[in-house]
Amino acid sequence: MGFDQYIDGHTIRAQVIMERQLHKGAFLILEGTNDYRTLCTFIDRSKCNAVIAYGKNNALAATHLLTAEGLDCIVCVVDADFDRIVGVDNADKHIAITDMHDMDVTIFSTSALDTFLDQVADVAKLSNIVQTTRKSIREILLKSIEPLSRLRLINHSHSLYLDFKGLSFAFINLATLHCDQNALIDEVIANSPAARCSRSELQRLLASDISTQYDLMQL
Repeated sequence: MGFDQYIDGHTIRAQVIMERQLHKGAFLILEGTNDYRTLCTFIDRSKCNAVIAYGKNNALAATHLLTAEGLDCIVCVVDADFDRIVGVDNADKHIAITDMHDMDVTIFSTSALDTFLDQVADVAKLSNIVQTTRKSIREILLKSIEPLSRLRLINHSHSLYLDFKGLSFAFINLATLHCDQNALIDEVIANSPAARCSRSELQRLLASDISTQYDLMQL
């Protein structure tokens, strides 16, 4: 277990209060280190201190505590995650929420993906799969990971204690990018020793959820 398990909103609030003694500018509260790596080149560090909260709940809680105490120049940036799908509203003038599911998907939705593929993709393979499916690469990728995304939403909604870290992604066909849902469920169950559901129960939940339409950029 890491030290971050002992960090909460009050811990981050105390850090900002302490840093405020030396820094009189703005504070940008971020969920984690990956968010900082993404945004650090856009931060004027002479005017803004970035604070890593080690979790979305910590970031939101610290922001609410600090602004309730009247501290100004506080901005919190967090991922939307499933909030828009499940109807959670974190709207606040001090809180900026990603337009898509998270920062990665937000970047994925921009021309950054095209620039990246121009640099690293096999042009012939990319062209072939797009022509064969008659879909854009974004549509293909979103459809490919939709079953996995639905499982993550199901886990979020039912508190099933599924573990999605360290998956091998063997359930994705590398030639077609098709997702084998049965293989996906097998791997997730095998990867989740604390799961609060059986394979058949998870299969039933996924089958039931398939009929629900979602904005895949939010999912």
